[in-house]
Amino acid sequence: MNKLRVAIVGMGIGRPNGLALANNARADVVALCDLFEERMTDFAHLLPQPDQVRLFTDFDELCRSREIDAIFIGTPNQLHVPMGLKAVAHGKHLLVTKPLADSVEAAARLVEAAEAAGVVNMMSLSTRFSPDVQYMGALARQGTFGELYYARARSIRRNGIPAWNPGFIRAGGGAFRDMGVVAAGDAATVERNRRGRGEVRAAWVGLLRGQGTQPGVDRAAELLQPVCR
Repeated sequence: MNKLRVAIVGMGIGRPNGLALANNARADVVALCDLFEERMTDFAHLLPQPDQVRLFTDFDELCRSREIDAIFIGTPNQLHVPMGLKAVAHGKHLLVTKPLADSVEAAARLVEAAEAAGVVNMMSLSTRFSPDVQYMGALARQGTFGELYYARARSIRRNGIPAWNPGFIRAGGGAFRDMGVVAAGDAATVERNRRGRGEVRAAWVGLLRGQGTQPGVDRAAELLQPVCR
């Protein structure tokens, strides 16, 4: 069986995803990419064959490599589409950590580019294939639910919380793109199983921020503008 040769970009969220891929019989992690070589060296020692893993600090050079079939992108949110477009332009299959993009228009550009290149382009959602979401999806396919007109999904992040700063909020999209996309995606998955397609007509999210003696918690929820489809 030919194994998929995968490169992991970003030594943050890329680490657990890289380990999962390295432990899959159908994949080999053959390259790592990060701005800091010491972070790659540290992670490479956790892989089955660390001496055979190439290290890149130049993403463009990684994309040009003929020894790589697919790329996992685990960089800050605002970089997903620019880096994804470079990867698919070089014929690489793509797995992007959530969120896929910072706007519907940007997401559409990446999807269209991947389809034109004939490569796989997928967003990594940590709970879409979890037992509970799959169980709800099975119930939906069986016709257990009637017309779904309202769904409430919640997510609590207890560790690994990004720094609450203007870069994360404005460029990265803040709590909604970071965790809200997972909860909204799970609700849409159930609806898609019910009728063959999912559509979120409107969404709101409460933003949590550090306050007082409870970091990461705020006393009030902030209503955001509706997010369609």
